[in-house]
Amino acid sequence: MMYNAKKKGKGWDDKTLFWPYQGARTELERAERWEELRRNLPRLAFESLRLQRVKEENGAFSWTLLKHIEAGMCMFGRQGSNNPVEQQHAKQLKDRGQNPFKFVYAWVAEVIKVEGEIIRAAQELEDEDAILPPWANKQYQDAADGMVSVRIDEQIFIDPAEAAMVTDEVEPNEFVHYDVNLNKRTCGCGHWQHYEIACKHALSMWEKYQEQLEEVNGARMEADAYIQARARFAVGDQPYFLTQVFIEAANDLKTKRIKLPCESTYVFDVNKYPPKPLAKTQPGRPHENRFVNPAAAATTRCGICGQRGHNQLTCEYYEVWFDWKDFNDMVFRNLFTNALNPNRNRVRAPR
Repeated sequence: MMYNAKKKGKGWDDKTLFWPYQGARTELERAERWEELRRNLPRLAFESLRLQRVKEENGAFSWTLLKHIEAGMCMFGRQGSNNPVEQQHAKQLKDRGQNPFKFVYAWVAEVIKVEGEIIRAAQELEDEDAILPPWANKQYQDAADGMVSVRIDEQIFIDPAEAAMVTDEVEPNEFVHYDVNLNKRTCGCGHWQHYEIACKHALSMWEKYQEQLEEVNGARMEADAYIQARARFAVGDQPYFLTQVFIEAANDLKTKRIKLPCESTYVFDVNKYPPKPLAKTQPGRPHENRFVNPAAAATTRCGICGQRGHNQLTCEYYEVWFDWKDFNDMVFRNLFTNALNPNRNRVRAPR
């Protein structure tokens, strides 16, 4: 592309004209770079690039960074242009290269969508007066429907701390025996231990045990209380299987919305966050250690954050998902530095 344009017209510098346009990450920067090309390039060279730009706009191919971003084929300034994670991220958020604010808007929209689904599902369960959420309720109902095939000896005395035997008629005149322990919440079929929801054998044993308690105490639970007690026994102490807990969490979510990253509280740990880059071993003989003047070290300016007193290898604000040197990402750089910098000073753009 560039060499064909240079053949049409010579005498212009590609490093300051062509490549800045090719690497533009926003529409605004792209338009400014294109105007510089129009002013400084020879007429034939500019006409050659204009024809290639028309082909790119029509979708014939892509040769600029912004079009790569829209197609999901860019690393946003990182090394290596074929990273599948970044490609997938670019496909999901194509507007990320246009405006950094759109990335926040897309993130907020997804959060609001998830919050709305949680609150809506909790409201439906509350309207239905459901005891268990859908998946747990299906497992519970399947076990309750299968109790017709379970047999328990009428003369047996059930001790919750001891295992008792039940008989399951799996086929006509074909019986299988299982041991059930109510306190340990175990059954020989393995269903109770695997799903953490009582199986048909456990429910049958629990009902038999309740009949014995009624004979001893002389009191009988009401129908609604009995249904709730059996459902709670089926799920045990697992709070995520109870609709009441889910509804309470959804009600808290109405007043305590999920916070944005800029609203969160960052706990700075120099040993854990952000990660330190690995120093590259340079070829040749290692440099000797020498005395460094403190005054001279204080004048060292970091190439990442622009602050003095350290370099890129010891920078506390190592590269995150946005580009430190891109003025379009200024808002994210300021949010990040305000959260981590104890002096709350905004970092200047690196030179």
